[in-house]
Amino acid sequence: MAYKTSEAHRRASKNYRQKNKETERIHTYRRTCRLYIKKHADIADLFQLQELLNQRFFSLLEEQPTQEKEALINEYHARQQHAGKTEQKKGE
Repeated sequence: MAYKTSEAHRRASKNYRQKNKETERIHTYRRTCRLYIKKHADIADLFQLQELLNQRFFSLLEEQPTQEKEALINEYHARQQHAGKTEQKKGE
């Protein structure tokens, strides 16, 4: 079987995956989550995921230094407003 990548590159990739199993696992979770949201989730799933995301965001926020919390909350609200404006434009 002919490969587009060299044998050395495939070996190096395999070694990296073996040495960085936790990082690879996290990347796999991230890819799977994005695929599920984009292709398979229905409205009820999205509501539930949104609630879980909010809970996770605010629990992580509690771990941040006080001066960073305000900036993160402002960024959170700005992204929420931007997402709402983007959806309004699509509906027009």
